[in-house]
Amino acid sequence: MKKYLIAGSLILMVVGYLFWSSSSSTESSEVFPAEGIEQIEINMEEWDVQIVQSKEPTVKVFAEGLGQTGSVRAKVEEGVLQVSQVTFEKGLFDGFSVKNNQKMKIVLPERYPNNLKIVTKSGDIQLDKISLINLSATSTSGDIYLQKIETKDCKKLKCLTDSGDIDVSFKSEPTNLKLNTSAKELNNELGISKFGKGEEQLDLVSPNGTISIF
Repeated sequence: MKKYLIAGSLILMVVGYLFWSSSSSTESSEVFPAEGIEQIEINMEEWDVQIVQSKEPTVKVFAEGLGQTGSVRAKVEEGVLQVSQVTFEKGLFDGFSVKNNQKMKIVLPERYPNNLKIVTKSGDIQLDKISLINLSATSTSGDIYLQKIETKDCKKLKCLTDSGDIDVSFKSEPTNLKLNTSAKELNNELGISKFGKGEEQLDLVSPNGTISIF
């Protein structure tokens, strides 16, 4: 019985430390030259992802405890900026990570070609006021928000969430876009899914959720 009590106490101490470490982390950032980045790949478990644009020429990654265990790590390899969630070391807490509504943010230059691949499990994906060229956004249960986006000259755009919702709004009405939607429930306030010739495609898929287009 004494062994069990000691083991239980150790577990509580470790878990308490992990939660304290997570809650006491401060936001930090890393800056990367945009010229050497051809694609951005983001792989998160439950952290939310936000991507915005600015007039600065660099790519910036913001997160609490950036680079630390239990947070987010960013690195560039062969022209790809890889941003991923760092879980705790294998062992007693194999694959364990802590989330207190954590969010990581990436700030892109206005002229970045926007080749984006984003994958989360339960984290939400939010893209604000971005001109999209190539996008693959996938989540298991997180929501996907495309807010005031531009799709001029886009090549391949696809958003998929199994049980989350998808919200889409445009900075201005598209002129050559076709919306391909598949969802449990669809709310299209624009009333149409094809703009102009519809040569550019935006695929929106949510088998067990709602797609809303504003």
